[in-house]
Amino acid sequence: MKNTEQVILLKTGNFREYDVWIRYLSATQGVSTAFAFGGRKSHKRFFGCLDSIHLVLASFEENRNKTYIVATETSLIHGFSPLKQQRHLLGVAMYCIRFVEKIHTGFLGAEECYTLLKETLFALEENPSQWQDFPFYFRLLYTFEQGYAVDFTSCSNCSATGERKLFFISNAGSLFCEKCLNSYKEKNPYERITYFLINREQLENLVWICTHRPLDWKDLHIAYDKKQELMRIIDAYSQAHLDLSYIYNTKQNITKNI
Repeated sequence: MKNTEQVILLKTGNFREYDVWIRYLSATQGVSTAFAFGGRKSHKRFFGCLDSIHLVLASFEENRNKTYIVATETSLIHGFSPLKQQRHLLGVAMYCIRFVEKIHTGFLGAEECYTLLKETLFALEENPSQWQDFPFYFRLLYTFEQGYAVDFTSCSNCSATGERKLFFISNAGSLFCEKCLNSYKEKNPYERITYFLINREQLENLVWICTHRPLDWKDLHIAYDKKQELMRIIDAYSQAHLDLSYIYNTKQNITKNI
């Protein structure tokens, strides 16, 4: 296997005297690890590239036994220097990187994951005033694009629109109208069901986030009290579909227990 592509360096480390290992995200391989032999010494093949939060053009190949990947050459495309100079932005960027590193496995959905992280880093570089909201928006859009898309405008069971009351059921990870909610409770009498009502404004905000890219997130302005409710919904949605045990020691029910 030999290929050259753009990748985002998530983490790097030294081993032996002159060598470096890199953890990276690519649109074809997902999250992978490679070894850059001579990475600490060779200024010709790796000059100024082997650092976390770098967008680089890298060439890879497998070793003779095909047991690991070797990075043979890298060239820097973008170093995100303005982002790294702002501690609050760097913290958000590292959160998104650690999220991807822990959650994303395999090559399925790798292109969407790579594009989302790259766009998020470029958006953070512009120092948006809503930077503290980006981790939640990132989790929402990541979950939405990784095969867990939910129609936030209608009941997932009977397709009733938002003209009726819609409830998010954490157990099912989707929206139900009041009639289907009662039916779900009747079919699962021994299950502890967690759910909460979602109003029209919250539904519109969820749809907006899922249909816009990270560079647009700075244009979303939500009042603080309403923002807390929105974050609660996003948290429940991502927990319903992803294993977030690395964030929570145990999965916590953040919604009302019924």
